[in-house]
Amino acid sequence: MEKLGSIHSPRQIRPNPDDGLNRRTRTQPHHADLFSTLPAGSKRREHIPTPEIFLKSFYCMKKITVPAYLLVRAITLALFAAILGGVWDAWRHDSGGFESVLSSAHMMIYLSSGFAALLAGLGYLNHRNESLWRRIALAFSLVILSAPLDQAWHVYFGIESTRSSWIMWSPPHLLLMFSVIAVCMLLLKQLTHDPDQGARRFLTALTGGGLSALITLIVVPFIPTGPYHVLGFGGSFFVMFAFAAFLLFMREKNSGFGFTTEVALWSLVLGMVGAWQPLTHSPDMPPHVHVPGWVLVFTFLATSLLIDLLHKHLRKDVLGALIGFLISSMLYILAHQYFGGELSYSEQDILLGILSGAVGGFFGGATIHHLLDTK
Repeated sequence: MEKLGSIHSPRQIRPNPDDGLNRRTRTQPHHADLFSTLPAGSKRREHIPTPEIFLKSFYCMKKITVPAYLLVRAITLALFAAILGGVWDAWRHDSGGFESVLSSAHMMIYLSSGFAALLAGLGYLNHRNESLWRRIALAFSLVILSAPLDQAWHVYFGIESTRSSWIMWSPPHLLLMFSVIAVCMLLLKQLTHDPDQGARRFLTALTGGGLSALITLIVVPFIPTGPYHVLGFGGSFFVMFAFAAFLLFMREKNSGFGFTTEVALWSLVLGMVGAWQPLTHSPDMPPHVHVPGWVLVFTFLATSLLIDLLHKHLRKDVLGALIGFLISSMLYILAHQYFGGELSYSEQDILLGILSGAVGGFFGGATIHHLLDTK
């Protein structure tokens, strides 16, 4: 039985109420005084956040360990949502809708891209020894950097007019789009390590759909039937170069049958968001007609099925020329009846567009052949 005066007696370790301090305060280290009990009658100090608090948050984030494949899945979905918001925003500009910094399309872009960037930062902290994650973090840094650069561009050179191709080709906008493309390419490489074959195929096709939207935004000024058509129907060369190279590149990302068609379906989903009305209603855009949705659907499904059937039997440059020829022919011929008045184009324009598209597709296929098959 314990004696009353023993050092183990509870009465001896009970805090003295007269000194205003409890035992916990005496035994805690100095840096924990935020949680101590203050003397009676004293006022509690307001603690202002210091860099130490942010450093503690940073180190806590480092301790969060998430498998790489789960991070890649989440980043891919968030990035697709951000691209969808960008296409939606482009449609709002095209239709003359009211735009503000806090518009619904802008908020979708901000929240989705911010979440993707946060996950990329977490992936970098968890896997900083892997060069691929360092590249993903660098690409996201460029995405974030494009925002202040775009604001600086507006200050020194003014806000780009939607009546000019500079709305697509201003340096900050190009930096943003190519940085997101770089992120998508790096995610495609990471997706090859996903242990689930179904998730790997689905997310690869989804990323391909996002890439197609970004490529479309970059080549919009070259589209002969678009609002800018800077090179007339000769611009079909660059449009078909980009799409032939893109489709043949995506074909190599999965060996399953019908994969190119899956990519085309996701591309069409985004395409339908960005091309709803047949004739633009915006006074700030040059007059132009959107190619009808059914023409886009037939064109891209026919092309993707052709690639799925023939990619093992034809060289990529030959298949690229066939892709450029088929897309150009279907787009310019089937949509011809919808372009009347000052927007109409002649049979000579159609022939020039088809020829330019076939040549562009050939060089697009040859480029992919050089990059992928000659390693």
